[in-house]
Amino acid sequence: MPAVNLKIDGSFVRDIEHNKNDNALVRSIVEMAHAQCINVTAEWVENESQIQILSSIGCDFVQGYAISPALTEKEFADFFQKWNAERSQKAAA
Repeated sequence: MPAVNLKIDGSFVRDIEHNKNDNALVRSIVEMAHAQCINVTAEWVENESQIQILSSIGCDFVQGYAISPALTEKEFADFFQKWNAERSQKAAA
């Protein structure tokens, strides 16, 4: 079965704002993955600036403290319910 998802290790993401080499590497990874119809997730995303850079590069998904700390199953269910309700309100507006 072909790959459909690829994760970029956080060691390449954590300094993406200040390190031109990391930025170029992540950009290249995203471009190569997309050329193969593979979705890309960046790990260890810790702030809004990183989210903006990754979004501008075309990264499909992010995970890390910028979104949420690690959660228990119950905490995740509550988090998801709240997120889904907010999303529904925005769509209705």
